[in-house]
Amino acid sequence: MTKDEKIKFIVNLCDNLKISLINNVDIMPEDWDEMELRQYLEYKAKKLNPFKMTRTRMWNYKDYVEKYKM
Repeated sequence: MTKDEKIKFIVNLCDNLKISLINNVDIMPEDWDEMELRQYLEYKAKKLNPFKMTRTRMWNYKDYVEKYKM
């Protein structure tokens, strides 16, 4: 992917996550605070990635993220 393609993908993915979260605000319990909202955000973000990387690809990914402190 080019840099522009990566940016477009990230923006679209984040917009979809944001819309999904905001659309459910009305049905969220009143007593939810930052902890529950963060947990819910993590849950919804995980659902946006239906694909599993191969073990080797995941290792390479984790090594790169750790190496460059991303």
